[in-house]
Amino acid sequence: MSFTANIACQQFNIPGAGETIQAVPKLSDVFSPPHHGPRNIPISVQLLEECEYSYVHFPIVRTGQYAIYLDTPGVFDGLIYGGTNQNTGTGTEIPTGQISVGDCRSFAEGFVSTGEIIFTSDDPQPIAIRLRNQRNAGKKIQYIVSLLQE
Repeated sequence: MSFTANIACQQFNIPGAGETIQAVPKLSDVFSPPHHGPRNIPISVQLLEECEYSYVHFPIVRTGQYAIYLDTPGVFDGLIYGGTNQNTGTGTEIPTGQISVGDCRSFAEGFVSTGEIIFTSDDPQPIAIRLRNQRNAGKKIQYIVSLLQE
């Protein structure tokens, strides 16, 4: 198991650790505090009903690859840069691929940005997580995001 997956698994299993945040149905509404999940701690969020996606976000403060590990399969649908893309008006997709969860029984699956996510400012930069509601609408899931370190 990678160093990152191992540490994330340990963090995920600390009793009482973590935060609960709220999801929103529109990317444009996600970049505010109730939808903010810090890195390196377990985050719980209830997926929305009656819409296709739930959005939450996490901050980055340095350039690198970021991994997300989830307790529910088939929910993760992508990472998106904050801000407005002049071509789409909705943000810029960040390419991701699957990553091994090793022998961590808490994780159903993991994903990682395939390239570095570039930190471009002096303030924490928000990155949106798009979660698919299909088959899991209304369900509470957990995830953790970490900077990838092999």
